Amino acid sequence: MTEIVAICVTDAKANCVVAGGDPKTITITEVTLIPIPFCNNSIRVCVKCVSDLLIGNLSANITQRESTGISERSDLNWSPVAHGFIAPLLPIEGYKDNINIMNYRPHIDANRQWILSELDLKLMALGCYVLGCAGGGSTYTEYLQLRNMSRAGHVFRVAESSALSATDVVLYGGYMGSPAVSVERTSADEFMDATKELLQFLGLTKYSAVMGLEIGGGNGLQAFFAGSSKRLDVPCLDADWMGRAFPTYYQTTLCVHKRGELAPAAISSGDGRAMIMTKASDDKVVDVALRAACSEMGSRVGMAGKPVSGLDVQNYAVMNTVSLAWRIGRVIQHCQQTSSLCHVAEMIIDEVGGSGAAKKLYCGKIISVENKLYKGHNYGSITIEAANEAQDGVPLPFKTDGVLYIPYKNESILAEYENPQGLKTVLATVPDLICVVDANSGEALGVPEFRYGLRVIVLGITASPRWTSTSEGLALGGPSAFGYDIDYQPLGIYETPRSVIEEFAPV
Repeated sequence: MTEIVAICVTDAKANCVVAGGDPKTITITEVTLIPIPFCNNSIRVCVKCVSDLLIGNLSANITQRESTGISERSDLNWSPVAHGFIAPLLPIEGYKDNINIMNYRPHIDANRQWILSELDLKLMALGCYVLGCAGGGSTYTEYLQLRNMSRAGHVFRVAESSALSATDVVLYGGYMGSPAVSVERTSADEFMDATKELLQFLGLTKYSAVMGLEIGGGNGLQAFFAGSSKRLDVPCLDADWMGRAFPTYYQTTLCVHKRGELAPAAISSGDGRAMIMTKASDDKVVDVALRAACSEMGSRVGMAGKPVSGLDVQNYAVMNTVSLAWRIGRVIQHCQQTSSLCHVAEMIIDEVGGSGAAKKLYCGKIISVENKLYKGHNYGSITIEAANEAQDGVPLPFKTDGVLYIPYKNESILAEYENPQGLKTVLATVPDLICVVDANSGEALGVPEFRYGLRVIVLGITASPRWTSTSEGLALGGPSAFGYDIDYQPLGIYETPRSVIEEFAPV
């Protein structure tokens, strides 16, 4: 792949010179490797470069074009806008920018249930994508759908897990497949279709709440669709089974502490195709079988897991993760409103527990992106070059040297630093969270958004003890689960996020 990219870079430079560019000032601004959808082992390579204009080259090029009979458009009234080559500017989504976001108080009713506003949904979407560790799918389309439901009068509720009784029935699920698919295919009702199929199979008609399979990415918002007054009309729990995003169904804290609880499970493609797996010999088999079907159903399906008890949620789930996503989104929105994005990393770190629980691992520019789709997963890596103020022109929070390498399987697996002398050091590994944030917007970047030239900040956040306190947790969610012979070293000490309901509930 490196040789192919080098050939494309050479061709791009040659085309730049032909177009009138000065070969001495050519700079590569973007190198993108994009898997071609639905075509195995096919990748499109896009290389962009810029240079100073060399008038002599341009004049020679124009002369050559005239001699070959190529003429410029002579219609002076021709408009690129009128012919659809430039999209008209659309009004930016308006919302109350004059609100001091840090003084905003969410609405908690007398039953200690959090009634979500449109602003709450926006903040959660921002925070969920950070916790997705580059996976879980983009939150933007899910947010737009939830916003439209809210404007249509539908209600979303969040409840504390402590409000459950031991015997309450809790539903959960989300999306399975490649996060890149969500960019080109908007979601339908896959998750709800899968949930209905499973409930019908089980003959289950009573349930108390829903919760997300994972808080990371678009999956972190799926429970709100199911729990809304438009669907099942039950509260969503302030908890999930990962505390982040992981690429497989069996990489959950439920499987860490209680094996054999994944089947029966159902998947649906949203276009009339559904499948139920009734039982399995172990948890991994459930994911392998369903993901094989997922690949045949478009590499993205809704998935509903076997309902769990309230006691299981209280004993094994990662708590207050919806609150954490909201808090992270709030500081991102604050930094955007106050033009203080240079502090966004520090403010996110404060929200997840401070410097003892999270770290800013690196800051720089993406110089390489590799990606491929295989069996419903996105595999690849990004390489980040250290920030260089003199080269990039804009100062960043800190500067260092060397490069940072982040491989991923839907989600980031580890962050490996290589100094100029070639010495490599692992800075962070799963199950700790490795989050890539756009330095220009403060928002998270996922696998579909990784691009050459983007300035990024890499954060590391300590994982929940539900993962790290047992050897089983590290076996399922640690480096060895992804084929790396590396011992897990925790980034810090985990801090349980403070519940929004606890903080803002009326006295």
